[in-house]
Amino acid sequence: MNTETNQNATLELLITNVIFTKENDDGSVFHIIKTKTQENEDLMVKCVHFNKLLVEQEIVADGKFINDPKYGKQFIADFVEYKQPENSLGVFKYLSAGCIRGVGEKTAEKLLKHFGEDLFIVATKEQNRLHEVLSEKKVQNFVEQWQNINLDKTSLFFLMEHSLTKHRATKICKQYGDKTISMIKDNPYRLIDDFPGVGFKIADSIANKIHFDMDSLHRVLAAIMFTLGENESLGNNCISTAALSEKLTALNINTEKNLRGALINGLETDKLRVQEVDNMDYIYRKAQFYCEDNSANLLAAKLKNKVPNYNLSTPITQSLTDEQLSAVSMALTNPVSVITGGAGVGKTTAIKTILHHLLANNVSFALCAPTGRAAKRMTESTGFQGYTIHRLISQIEELKYEEQKNLGLDPDDSQLNDYTVFEYIIMDESSMLDQRLLNEFLKNCGDSNLIFVGDPHQLPSIGAGNVLDDLITSGIIPVTRLTKIWRQGNGSDIIRIADDVNKGNTLKFDNSSNCILKNHKYAPKKDGEEAYQQCITNIINDLMNTINEQSKLIDPIKDLQILTPMRVSKLGIIEINKLVQELLNPIKFTKNDAGETVPEELKSFNYNFRTGDKVIQNKNNYNKQIFNGDIGYIESINVEDNSLIINFDGNKQVYESEDLSEIELAYAITIHKSQGSEYNTAIILMTYHAFIMLQRNLLYTGITRGKNKVILIGQLAALNKAVSVNDATKRTCFFKLRLINYRQAI
Repeated sequence: MNTETNQNATLELLITNVIFTKENDDGSVFHIIKTKTQENEDLMVKCVHFNKLLVEQEIVADGKFINDPKYGKQFIADFVEYKQPENSLGVFKYLSAGCIRGVGEKTAEKLLKHFGEDLFIVATKEQNRLHEVLSEKKVQNFVEQWQNINLDKTSLFFLMEHSLTKHRATKICKQYGDKTISMIKDNPYRLIDDFPGVGFKIADSIANKIHFDMDSLHRVLAAIMFTLGENESLGNNCISTAALSEKLTALNINTEKNLRGALINGLETDKLRVQEVDNMDYIYRKAQFYCEDNSANLLAAKLKNKVPNYNLSTPITQSLTDEQLSAVSMALTNPVSVITGGAGVGKTTAIKTILHHLLANNVSFALCAPTGRAAKRMTESTGFQGYTIHRLISQIEELKYEEQKNLGLDPDDSQLNDYTVFEYIIMDESSMLDQRLLNEFLKNCGDSNLIFVGDPHQLPSIGAGNVLDDLITSGIIPVTRLTKIWRQGNGSDIIRIADDVNKGNTLKFDNSSNCILKNHKYAPKKDGEEAYQQCITNIINDLMNTINEQSKLIDPIKDLQILTPMRVSKLGIIEINKLVQELLNPIKFTKNDAGETVPEELKSFNYNFRTGDKVIQNKNNYNKQIFNGDIGYIESINVEDNSLIINFDGNKQVYESEDLSEIELAYAITIHKSQGSEYNTAIILMTYHAFIMLQRNLLYTGITRGKNKVILIGQLAALNKAVSVNDATKRTCFFKLRLINYRQAI
C-alpha cells in the first residue's frame, strides 16, 4: 500500500466503524470512518459522500495520505464510490446501503428473499426478472444506476476533479463514452449546449484548470451566450453592444481583441441576432429575437381583421359605468384590445358583461391566464372554465384534430392550422405575460379576437419582455383604462390602501387597521428577524384559536397565505415555511414494516415534507401537466418508497424522490410567486431586512392578493419607503417598436 503523504492513491477498503457523520447544506454527508485495507491494516478516512456509509460496506476511495498533527496518518478521500458487488451477498449489502436511489433496506430484503443465491445473476445479467418484485419505474431506475458502476473511472475522476458533481459527471461519461476527456479538452464549453445545468461558470472553471486558451472563440461565444441569458433573466430581450462589452470585460474577456469575431461567428452559426435601433446595435439570442419579432408580426396582422357589431342595449350593459361600457364596446368591436386598471375598478365585471353578449350572440370563446392559480381565480370569478395558456393550446389542438376527422381529413396533416376554434379569447393577468409565452400563445390562437386584461401597476413578468406595457403604450391597440374604484363591502379597506400605494400616498393606519406596527398588540419589541418570526407565530396561534365566522378563516392551511419579498434570511420563504409548518402541520409518526416508529415525512434539500403540507410547483412539468406556480396538497407519503402523492386541484400525481426538487412548501411564498392569485387572508412581511426590494409595485401586488384580510408586518418607515420607490428598471425590449413598424407596413 502506498502510504507516502501528499501522493494520490486509489484504495479498496472495508468500513469497520463509522465514527462521525454530518450532513452538509448540499445534501452530501461528511464522514470520518475506520477501514481495513486489502493488506488488513487499519486506516482512518475522511470523505464526503451523497449517501451514508455503513459498516461492512466495501468502497473504492481516491485521495491522498496526510499526517494529522493530532491523529497521525490519515487518508483524505476526494472521491468515494461503492465497490461493485461480486456475489449475491455483496449485491444485498450494496442495495441495503442505498446505493441505488429508491431501493432501500426493506426492498433489498425482498429481493434477497425472492431470488436468494441468484440475486447476483439477476442484478447483473437478468435484470428483466426484477419485474417479479419491483415496479416498472423502479426496474428502469435500477438498470440505469447499475450501469453507472461500469463507467470509465478515469473520465469520472477527471470530471469530478473539475468541480462537477458525480451525478453530472456520470451523465457526461455515459454520453461521451471513452472520448470524454479528449472532447472536453478540445472544447470544455461544449458542455453548456450538451448538458442542461452546466453553465458558463462551471465550464469556465474546467477550462481554467486544464489551461484552455482564454482567448478561444469557443470561450468568448460561450461568455456572450451566458451574458445574454443572464440579461434575459433580468427581464430584457436584448442588450446593447456597449453594455455587452462591459459585462464581458468583467468575465476577463478581451473585448477589443475578441468581441467582433465572436459576434460574427455567432451570427454565422445561427446563435445570435443583431438589431440596429437609433444607430446602436443590440444583440439577441436567436430564440428571443424570434419571439419578439414573430409575436409583433402576428399581432399586427390580426389588427386588420373585421369584427361584427353586437347589440349592446341590454339591461346588463346599461348597469355599467361609462368606463366599463366603453371597455365592453371596444372589446366587442376590435380584433385586439386591452382593458386595464388597478384593483377594484371593475375589470371582472366588464369581462362578465362581454361573456354575456358573446353567449347571447352564440359566439364561441375561451378564458385563459398565464398561470394555473390565475386561471382558477378567473374560473371562480366568472363562472366559466379558465385555462392556463399551455392547457388552452392543448385544448385548441384537440379541437382542431376532431374537426379534421369530422371533415374527413387526415388528422395527422396540418390542413387546419389556421382554423379558428374560439372566436374570442380573453387573457387575464396579462402583466404576467413574457415575450416567449406571448409568442407561443399567438402562434396557436388562429384568427381569434383577443382581449388582454391586466393591471400595469403589478410586478412585471418574471420572464423577459414588457408585454402589457408595450401593448398599452404602442398607440395602435385600442385601450380602455378603468379608473373608478367601485368595489365595496369585504375588502374595501384593502382596495383603499392599495390605491394609496399606487398613487404614492404616505400610508397611515389607525388602531383598527391590520398593520403590525409599534403600537399593535402583536408588534415586536425590537426590529430583529427573530422578533418578526415571533410576531408571525403569535398571529397564527391567535387565528387558529379564533377560527370562526368573524375571522373568515375556514382552513388555516388553505385560506392563510404568508407573502415575503425574500427567499433567504430568517424572514425569507425557506425559514418562514419551516416555522409555519411546525405550527400548522407538526410532525406525525407511523409504524414501518418492522414495527418501528418512524417520522412520517420525506427529506429534501430545504424541507421535510409531511402529509397535509401545502406545496408549490417551481417548474413546468408537462408529463404531469403541472406548471410553475401551481399549488397542491400532499395527500399521502410512502416512507419506504420515498414517494408522495400530491393533489393539484383534482390532478393527483406521484412524486418520487428525484421529483422532490420540483416542489417547495407553500405556507409562505414570494410576492412574485403570488401574482395572479387571491387569498382569503394574506400576511405580508415588509421590513427593512428586505431593503433592496422595497418597491411600490411589490407592495401593491402583495396587498391586492388579499380578499378579506391583509395583515402587514413591518416598520411604517419601510412600508412608506416601498411606496416612494417607483423606479422599476426599464427593460430593454423592442416589441413595441416592431409592433408599430409591422402595423405601418400592412
